[in-house]
Amino acid sequence: MRTGLASLVTSGLLLVVQHPDLGFTAGLHPQRPSNTGNRNTHLFPFLTRLRDSAIELLFGRHPTKNADQRAVPFSLRARYTNELVLRFNVTTPEEEIALAQAAAQLFLDIWAFTDEFVDIRMHRDEVSPLLSLLPPSLQVAQSTLISDLASAVYNSMPSHHQKPTVEAGEALSVSASPLSEANDNLFFQDYQPLPVIVRWMRLLEAMFPSYVEYFSIGKSFEGREISALRVGLSSTIDPTKPRKTIVVTGGLHAREWISTSTVNYVAWSFITSFGK
Repeated sequence: MRTGLASLVTSGLLLVVQHPDLGFTAGLHPQRPSNTGNRNTHLFPFLTRLRDSAIELLFGRHPTKNADQRAVPFSLRARYTNELVLRFNVTTPEEEIALAQAAAQLFLDIWAFTDEFVDIRMHRDEVSPLLSLLPPSLQVAQSTLISDLASAVYNSMPSHHQKPTVEAGEALSVSASPLSEANDNLFFQDYQPLPVIVRWMRLLEAMFPSYVEYFSIGKSFEGREISALRVGLSSTIDPTKPRKTIVVTGGLHAREWISTSTVNYVAWSFITSFGK
């Protein structure tokens, strides 16, 4: 681990899930764009607009079109206005030390770092002061990773046009069968803060007490409890023999929110499919 940059990163939540069996599958299916619609638009622009207006009048606007034109809320604009993320290609230890010292001097936010690059969040007005503190090799070895941070953050949020999971008047229930998609459960439809995650983990222990145990494995650097779930039947394990255990962790870095959600979903899948 890079010692210069690691000192600027604050550790976050750590989740641990244990289970003897593990399986995970993911897939993406990209679609090839069609040029037919563009050709008709150029030939008959008025008829195309008339057709689109009639379709939207009858069926409403397409969710993706609405999502593209959503205005960024004032709260996000106020928090991330004129902020961006720059990526620096670091090739030598001297460049790494210089970049770490400059970022610490300007109190900049290190988003990510690897053996090849470092991502830093900053205000546009801080770009020139940062570059002035760096050697010439780093001044030219940088590129803009995110030009409008407010829009990028807002576009990463769940769309408001999703179909509700629970209809009005229906009782909220938790299915005992494995989930095929994260949207099948309200907990996974949005970002969840740490207090909500802890309550959710305790709820799992209360719902499945025979093979789910909630406990803490210690405290983080900032003094927070590091929560964990143990999934399994301890009564069937011979204490004289070695235990076969799989440990799944998430949230080692303060901004690994998606890894925390992933570990929660893996734990939920294990628990709801236990014994099947």
